[in-house]
Amino acid sequence: KSSIQVLVGRNWALWTKGDLAEMRKGIDAGLSRGRSVEFLIQDGLWKSRTGNHAGAEAALQEALKIDPANLLAMQALNNTLAEQKNPSLALEKVKEYAAHVPKSAPAQILLGELLLANGDRVQARVAYASAKAAAPQSIEADLSLAKVDYLENKYDDAQARLRAILSRSEERRVGKECRS
Repeated sequence: KSSIQVLVGRNWALWTKGDLAEMRKGIDAGLSRGRSVEFLIQDGLWKSRTGNHAGAEAALQEALKIDPANLLAMQALNNTLAEQKNPSLALEKVKEYAAHVPKSAPAQILLGELLLANGDRVQARVAYASAKAAAPQSIEADLSLAKVDYLENKYDDAQARLRAILSRSEERRVGKECRS
């Protein structure tokens, strides 16, 4: 197990360094031990970077079948499809995977960001509200909802959300000081 973790970490270091040839060897070694999410994501990213978009899409979808809530796999799939000049398909794929994990706040927030970037404020709000329902204390969900409020000229609502965030943060800070 630890040798697999070392190999995964080494591959990420090679990715950062830009040594794709050595990374490929590491990915192949990892995949020969099993089709894990980590190696499939690395395979997808490697294939996308080297222009094999169909192979990248297949690897990333396989990773998402194993772990439908994996945010890195969703982002990589979105980026791979967007690189192929197919942003609508990219958005549809993220919608599809986010629908499988409605209680994953990070997945819903990613979906909301993509919807908002595509100009769909209504569905972005729905996604952010799903994130908030999944993680009621999520500051990121609150900030995202405040952003939509602001974009829709609902300044009082945005301000109320931001004040609630500050109030919760202040309560946490005071609580920590009292325990110290």
